[in-house]
Amino acid sequence: MAILLHAAWDWQPPFPFLNAFDLQKWLIIILGWIVIFVLINAGLREVRTLQGQRIIN
Repeated sequence: MAILLHAAWDWQPPFPFLNAFDLQKWLIIILGWIVIFVLINAGLREVRTLQGQRIIN
């Protein structure tokens, strides 16, 4: 995901309206934050699942 976001950051879009208000950059930043929150949520779900299991020796 980091590679795709970096490639999108460096990409020059053929549409001039994306550069008008740095819309491309804002969309990439928003997408990056969404990815971060999804990964955090998945990690917390995994911790909750593991906390519910008992370890038997």
